[in-house]
Amino acid sequence: MVHKLLFCLLTGILCSLSLPGCEDDSEDRLQAENILGTYILSSRSFDNISDLSVPCCDTLDLIADADPHDLRGVMRAYGTGYDNSGAFTIKPSEGLMEFEYGSTRRIMPYEQADDQLYLTYEEANQTIQEGWMRISQ
Repeated sequence: MVHKLLFCLLTGILCSLSLPGCEDDSEDRLQAENILGTYILSSRSFDNISDLSVPCCDTLDLIADADPHDLRGVMRAYGTGYDNSGAFTIKPSEGLMEFEYGSTRRIMPYEQADDQLYLTYEEANQTIQEGWMRISQ
């Protein structure tokens, strides 16, 4: 009995010193996926035709939520004429991102390269592709 107690005590002390095998899993899984941050819209196309207007003022904030063990976070998308707050979830193995805000739920493919996030979705019978550039993490 004393040996078990001593073993548990020593194991706890060693793990608190962050030795290999006792990883601190306090990093949010979303942080590990490198998806969190503030993004601005940098490009948009409709049915593979580029929008030639200069993107302005559209911002997407992706923030970790209280549970560091899931792939769900808090989102805010805002710009001229809209301000949507809600939640997002990523499924990296499927390349899908889900946004939920108000009564809207959108599931869309996403790709990520460095500080660029690419989203594709359908709206009004058009395929819309957006490029978002991360400006802060």
